[in-house]
Amino acid sequence: MLAVPESEGQSSRNDDAYRAIGRYVVTFSQMVYFMRDAMARRLMKPGDGIQLPQLAIGEAPARQLSDSFFSMCSALNTFDEDEIRVAKALRLLINEEINTRNDIAHGDWWIFDREDQPLRATLVRLKPGRGILRKLEPWPGVQAALEQDEKAALKKDGGQGSSPRTVEYYGIADLDALTDRVEDLANFVSEFGSIALGGYPYGHHIRVRHIFVMKGKRVVREGPSAEHIEFGS
Repeated sequence: MLAVPESEGQSSRNDDAYRAIGRYVVTFSQMVYFMRDAMARRLMKPGDGIQLPQLAIGEAPARQLSDSFFSMCSALNTFDEDEIRVAKALRLLINEEINTRNDIAHGDWWIFDREDQPLRATLVRLKPGRGILRKLEPWPGVQAALEQDEKAALKKDGGQGSSPRTVEYYGIADLDALTDRVEDLANFVSEFGSIALGGYPYGHHIRVRHIFVMKGKRVVREGPSAEHIEFGS
């Protein structure tokens, strides 16, 4: 097994990095569950239980679930222009988060803890269909290669000059901030789905615009009824 050696003193800080990465994965899975569960409850036939629709969509990938979720929400409602903007913005945020999750779940992680620097987790992602490798060079080893990548400041715009190999660096606070973002998005999507697909605890008279509005390009929970309702309470 290839591993970066760590001293006894580094172990605790490295565990913090492993925890932060794992927390992101768990929180993302909960966001996907909220979409899948909302659809299953809407499709459930009375008397059959929820297991049948769960079987139908239980192994659908996140992108497919997201597409189906927002399509069902639109099909079952007559959204006004403001509600359409909210739905589109949430869908975009979900799809962007799926891309981030794919990198986090399928990339190569390296945890470096140097005494003279803050701990950082290094994520290497190789996507052969994106960009070109300008020159093949002899393999210098894991740590040397990562140091070269840091100096190279590889582009990530997907253009002709970009590389299929990207490297990103995360501190513990960075990873926790990513997870906090997903947690907020999961709560929004759960409430949005409950309104649009039925099952909202305060009755079907609640519309998306009563809870969610756009502030610039951001979705915020500042609709006229939002302050009077605590979802999930």
